[in-house]
Amino acid sequence: ELYLGYDLSEKSVKSLGGKFKVVNLFTQLRNLGTIWTGNGLGFDPENPLGSLKPIKVYTIGAKVNL
Repeated sequence: ELYLGYDLSEKSVKSLGGKFKVVNLFTQLRNLGTIWTGNGLGFDPENPLGSLKPIKVYTIGAKVNL
């Protein structure tokens, strides 16, 4: 899982109308890939052969404090 966030500066937040205290823009990435070589067979023990692998999830958003 990878999470990246950025807090807007006070000047940028005030330019949005002055109604917000803090604005955080973020992106979150899950299940981008699995590297497993410890067992010598090259497969992931959490996803046995024939099972569905976890889907990739991309999330973007904004957290706002009023």
